[in-house]
Amino acid sequence: MDLEKDVERYLKKQISKKGGLSLKWTSTVRGVPDQIICLPNGETIFVEVKKPDGKTRKLQDRMIWKLRDLNQPVFICYTKMQVDRLIDDLTKIGCFDQ
Repeated sequence: MDLEKDVERYLKKQISKKGGLSLKWTSTVRGVPDQIICLPNGETIFVEVKKPDGKTRKLQDRMIWKLRDLNQPVFICYTKMQVDRLIDDLTKIGCFDQ
């Protein structure tokens, strides 16, 4: 089983290979997602990374819903396979087109 840092590292690598930028978000506000991802088409998404058997905390859940209420795309990835699925979905909707 992969550790959270392994999934996060994989996400950053896959985004970079597609021409995007994945930035570790450190904030004074608790509960913000782990990564801000800037896509080549100008869009930005947020990704919370958890280990496969991990669980989001209530504080994280509240922040995720606040961001989604503002029409901000927020995703949670628990595994490398979910990262691959996210990349595939973003590719299909043209997020990596420049």
